Amino acid sequence: DHHYQRWIKLGNKRDCRALLTLQGHVEDIPPGSKERSEFEETFIQDIATALKISPKRILIQSITPGSIKVAFRIMPDDSDSTAATPYKLFEELQHQSTKSGSALKQGRITGACTSLEALEADNDRMDGALVADWTKGQVLNWVQTAGFDRNVVESFRDAGITGLALT
Repeated sequence: DHHYQRWIKLGNKRDCRALLTLQGHVEDIPPGSKERSEFEETFIQDIATALKISPKRILIQSITPGSIKVAFRIMPDDSDSTAATPYKLFEELQHQSTKSGSALKQGRITGACTSLEALEADNDRMDGALVADWTKGQVLNWVQTAGFDRNVVESFRDAGITGLALT
């Protein structure tokens, strides 16, 4: 898949995007509900546990119908140069999605996984002249690499922002 090949070229400085389809009905987890909040927390924990990484490296972008489709990002670990790259982690998830006894398939939410696919990588533009319409992943990457205090980085990561647009 060409999206996956692009990630390999980008290496550990970029997040990677994936779409996991789960059995179920998105209507059972309406936006703003306790059920949605619990679903999101458990999904993130399931993915992090399956990959043996911090839950802070998993960001849900959207949850849409068609069973339950969860678009999410695996973020790079800028604090550890020996950490697995996002694309290597995606490879691991892909492998686990085909194995019935895997950690992914044993997750409370991700156990209902029916498919996993790569989504298109973001544009490689991260310079000051071309920051309009950055995604949340790009904003986080910039905040992390720009030398901000760790509290600022974590505030951006934990905030409900979906992107940044400059006018």
